[in-house]
Amino acid sequence: LLIVFILHNFVFQAYHVDGSSMSPTLATSDYMIVSKVENTIAKLTGKNYIPRRHQVVVFSYPNDPSLIFIKRVTALPGERVVVKNGTITVYNSEHPEGFSPDDNSFERAATYTEGDLDEVVPEGSVFVVGDNRLPSGSFDSREWGMLPSKNIIGNSVIRLLPLDGFRFFSALPKVEI
Repeated sequence: LLIVFILHNFVFQAYHVDGSSMSPTLATSDYMIVSKVENTIAKLTGKNYIPRRHQVVVFSYPNDPSLIFIKRVTALPGERVVVKNGTITVYNSEHPEGFSPDDNSFERAATYTEGDLDEVVPEGSVFVVGDNRLPSGSFDSREWGMLPSKNIIGNSVIRLLPLDGFRFFSALPKVEI
């Protein structure tokens, strides 16, 4: 029981997807495994867990922690994120002219992203959006603001079910101590 407790609370946790905000990447009834390893290490070292851009994260909704959401990380701390004219543009020191975080590494439900926003992501937070960018497709940072790292549970690593949709989301984390 102790091993199960440790694994469930600090290493991995299973989740069922409910909703279409991450469509077409994830669908209702998909069963996935979320890694808590990076988050656990960050907490043990007294740091904020900041996932990498494009990672799919599971988190407690900042305005009601009893709700669990899943979204894709689009902008990181210190970056300026602009949602305008149907696109997301991120500005940082490497790309002062801005770049689109919507590259071809994942599929979106729509090429047009609703919203009108121009904000800098504060330290200890990230900007997250769903892959379903259709009108009312995803309730995310475009509407309720930045996601504080303290609300992040972990990042998706495997979709187990349905079997024909089995996939790995990312490699195991690089751990720096």
